[in-house]
Amino acid sequence: MKKRYDTMIENYEERIIENRRNLHMCPETGFNEYNTTKYIIECLKQYGIEYERINVDATGLVDDSTKQYFTRAGASLPSRVTTGVVATISGIESGKTVAIRGDIDGLNIPEETGLEFSSKNEGYMHACGHDCHTAMLLGAAKMLADNKDKIKGTVKLIFQPAEEGPAPGGARIVMESGLIDDVDAIFGIHVTPNIPTGYIEIPNTEAMAATDLFDIKIIGKGTHAMSPHLGIDPIYMASIIIGQFQGIIGREIDPIEKALISIGKIQGGTAFNAIPTEVNLLGTVRTFNENIRNAIFNKMENVVKGTTEMYGGSYEFTRLKGYSATINDKRMSMFVKKVCEGIKDISGVTMSDVPKLGGEDFSHYLETRQGAFIWLGCGGNEVSDKECLHNSRMVVDEDSLIIGSKLYKEIAIEYLNKEDF
Repeated sequence: MKKRYDTMIENYEERIIENRRNLHMCPETGFNEYNTTKYIIECLKQYGIEYERINVDATGLVDDSTKQYFTRAGASLPSRVTTGVVATISGIESGKTVAIRGDIDGLNIPEETGLEFSSKNEGYMHACGHDCHTAMLLGAAKMLADNKDKIKGTVKLIFQPAEEGPAPGGARIVMESGLIDDVDAIFGIHVTPNIPTGYIEIPNTEAMAATDLFDIKIIGKGTHAMSPHLGIDPIYMASIIIGQFQGIIGREIDPIEKALISIGKIQGGTAFNAIPTEVNLLGTVRTFNENIRNAIFNKMENVVKGTTEMYGGSYEFTRLKGYSATINDKRMSMFVKKVCEGIKDISGVTMSDVPKLGGEDFSHYLETRQGAFIWLGCGGNEVSDKECLHNSRMVVDEDSLIIGSKLYKEIAIEYLNKEDF
């Protein structure tokens, strides 16, 4: 990766944007962020900040079915994870410990933005803004290092690998490392081009959904299309199952609850005049309530079992448990709102009760400690025509990055200075 620190770069914003562009050119997928980790370490050394590189034995952290699925998909958990960094900045006084987190991995998406600093790693892109998160966190690190006299306690900066997977995700690895065992609260920021630059959205409680995956094989008996009565048609069984899955959401789950079943892949058959032996259904379930999360899967398997038995077929049902729901601590959400109101670059703050059905492994942190997940607008002045996250043409208004760094910094300082947390 190209990196330049010359005497002309004096202000934080230029440094943040340069870091972001350098990182954008070299995206790396989950647990493969070796050059990204090296770049982060070089920056931290330049800033005079202490750090520890993540080094975790990952053996046994995921079950065999999950491991096999991700291996088939071309992404697998290494036996030892050595990407990612946790930096530490201590103030002049002792006190609590707060963590601020930025994820560092890219996606298997070919870039089509046409930017002069487009990805040089063919087939890969920072299409979810993690280059921005890393640059913002590096910016916050420099700001905090320059303002140690304002820090009452310790700030840990988590440069986390593999938010996008593979399982179990980088947050779990960070927690397994033991490097944040002493953290009292944690905060994360995510850019979004669907909110104008200068505006912040803070979920009151529910932020992101639990994201589970299912892989179902419907097994029948192949036959010629002219004689379906001599076979057992898995396509027909699959069509019934798909319809009944939507009935689970529409008629068996309280409509007040937020839940979703989506099928993204149906695969079966090779010829127009032959009924195949099997059909595969691949999809996802999104929920916020753990009891409903489990109930939906039980009901789904009952549907599959009943349908295949009715028509003489059989099935294989695999549930791959993903990230849990990301639920903010309401008191921490209100705290972040107050911090935002003190930053002049922030034009407005929305407190939201409408969560997103995407997933985030930040949920792992919030299961054991207080904190909040925050949306940072990066859509410029007009967001109606902006491509969303995970899009090959997604671009970011870089004016938003300095706002993100300032917000990281102020959250850390203000949290440590509050006596009632």
